[in-house]
Amino acid sequence: TALARHRTLVSSMALLIASAPFAALAQTAPADPGTPPVAGTKPAAPATEEILVTAQKREEKLKDVPASVTALSGDKLQSLGVQDLDHLSVYVPGLSEQTTRPGQSGVTLRGITTGNAGSGVTVGTYIDDVPIGSSSSLSGPVLAPDTDAFDMQRVEIVRGPQGTLYGASSMGGVMKYVTNAPDPNHFDARTEVDLGGIDGGGLTAGGKAMINVPLVSDKLAFRATVYDRSADGFIKDIGTHNDDEGRNTVTGGRFSLLFTPTDDLSIRFTSLLQDIHDDGTPTIDYNPVTGKPLYGDLEQSRHLRERFTFQDQLHNLTVNWNLHWATLTSSTSYGAGRSYQLSDATVQYAPLLGPGIYGFPFTNDTSKITQEVRLASPQNHRFEWLAGAFYTYEWSNDRQSIVSLTPSGRSSTDIIDAWSPSRFREYAGFGNIDYYFTDDIDLGFGARWSRNRQAFHETEAEGGATAIDVLNSSGDSSWTYSITPRWRINDVISAYGVASSGYRPGGPNVVLPPALTGGDVVPHTFGPDSLWNYEAGLKTELLDKKLTFNVAAFQIDWNSIQLTATTPNGAGYTANGGKAQSRGLEFDVGYTPISGLHLGLNGSYTRAVLEDDVPAIGAVKGDFLASVPRWSGAATADYSFPAYADWDGVVGGTIAYIGPRNSEYRNTPTDPNIRMAGYELIDLRAGVQDEKWSVTLFVKNLLDRRGITNATNGFVSSGGPQYRYITQPRSVVLQVTTQF
Repeated sequence: TALARHRTLVSSMALLIASAPFAALAQTAPADPGTPPVAGTKPAAPATEEILVTAQKREEKLKDVPASVTALSGDKLQSLGVQDLDHLSVYVPGLSEQTTRPGQSGVTLRGITTGNAGSGVTVGTYIDDVPIGSSSSLSGPVLAPDTDAFDMQRVEIVRGPQGTLYGASSMGGVMKYVTNAPDPNHFDARTEVDLGGIDGGGLTAGGKAMINVPLVSDKLAFRATVYDRSADGFIKDIGTHNDDEGRNTVTGGRFSLLFTPTDDLSIRFTSLLQDIHDDGTPTIDYNPVTGKPLYGDLEQSRHLRERFTFQDQLHNLTVNWNLHWATLTSSTSYGAGRSYQLSDATVQYAPLLGPGIYGFPFTNDTSKITQEVRLASPQNHRFEWLAGAFYTYEWSNDRQSIVSLTPSGRSSTDIIDAWSPSRFREYAGFGNIDYYFTDDIDLGFGARWSRNRQAFHETEAEGGATAIDVLNSSGDSSWTYSITPRWRINDVISAYGVASSGYRPGGPNVVLPPALTGGDVVPHTFGPDSLWNYEAGLKTELLDKKLTFNVAAFQIDWNSIQLTATTPNGAGYTANGGKAQSRGLEFDVGYTPISGLHLGLNGSYTRAVLEDDVPAIGAVKGDFLASVPRWSGAATADYSFPAYADWDGVVGGTIAYIGPRNSEYRNTPTDPNIRMAGYELIDLRAGVQDEKWSVTLFVKNLLDRRGITNATNGFVSSGGPQYRYITQPRSVVLQVTTQF
């Protein structure tokens, strides 16, 4: 199987690195003053090296970017014990998640979400220059790559709409994973082994390896990173008698070849492969009346074991050519993903179809090609410009069924089968200019035009006979803009403003026969939704860069929100409805008072509410947008000190708080609101390290809090329980890292 092949590859890589007859220190990403000591390297004096980011599609200093950006280096992610998306939101102000399981999470920035009543994504996700995930609301559930942070150069999170440079579905912002490029001048290798346990569950384990090999000095190099991690489940299913519901494995790798024939030309090919497999759903069943666990702590009851798998791949060719008067960049990519999910639907369908076990299997296959070409002027701090073109073509096929099952999960009878192949095509042109009135004051302006066409074919068979066979299509075009004044008050303080817009494409609806909609008319299409963001920010570096402080205030006006609505007869469709507004404040502080001690603090306040009544989902003006905490934040402290001989000690901790959120809207008739209580998480870490080795012990969720990350009332109307997804119980992990 693919999983077995990846595990064999991990083992082979680890043996190859362990047998390497020579050693070299790993090349690390630029560190910020708040970065804890890097595992496997000796702690140094507070860093003064600038953090470089590519959020604006050109490399520049983080402090100079006229936007609210958080950049977490790979070294910082490793030292904090962050392995995946689920642990990232604690360290990013304004970022919230609706987590269900690895590979299936909703990401929100600045409150731009409608929770379970929404349609499509609002945060664009990129690996280097490549957009990942679907551009259309037609291609199944929200799938996240959940790529491993090992050997990642950094993760950049840009808050606020990025419609000009990144296009559709980046209304809330952009999350960008930046991978380490091969180094043609130095051999480099690193391994990591993780072993731990979960309260109420079993073991967690992981093995990771990286190797960088120069093939032709200064010209050609190869870099490979592989990982395999697993975690036993911590939920007991009293219905199927399984004690480890939620068990998951994540296996994958990144492989990259870099060719630099001249100083002005680089050609890089990168492939990413990943398999995610989950057994069971990590939810607790709650009584919808009392709000208490229905059976007991960490318990649920199902008629069959639910499953989820997600295999994805991504291949990219990037060419950078310095023409001296401009830099030409071409990024060509192909991605493909396949997901399968089996859910227990017995509670919903047994009253309608008779006694038995019923499942709801859902399969999605999506493939996507993208091409972006852009020209960027040199950074002369006088007049700078960037112009580009973008094209994407995506084809997808969903299959969803209602099946009668045996207790083992084998299908015995297909009751309903539905297929919906779809196509999405988009063309776009974009550009921006930046004019410097003085060395310290400049004004940027950007615009993007895009055009998309969509089509799908919906077929449904009931008992072998065709019940639905419809074709539908849609198309729309949109302009987005950005205006960014910036003032460098002095060498350590700068201020900026932003007025920017974003949009999300519309699309076709399933046009159902009146007999299935109760006579209600479902619109053939739904339109795009759009927003404007108004922002002011301040960035500082004080006390010889020992203290950094960044703050931004914003207001977002959101129009024609895309929502999943239902007819009185229960038929679902997508509609545009109402307006919303999100206002807030974000800040982050980093302080290095003495050598070796790093302190950090971040927080956000977000007030995101509906501005209109939305009868289609039972929401009224003043309802808070779903799954958005009003307050959230985190404080970190890390200290390194000489311990023994060449070894140094490292201790640290994080205290995070996520405020109360609503799961739905106040008056939603089918999925009444669940008030998800606020919670705090405390993580501790301690270890020793020298120039080659590090040994670190992580304690996560020290107080064993049951923080609710997502909740649904989907089966309550059929007599079922509430499902609540929770944070992982307290866990202890020992991590050993070595580099050569």
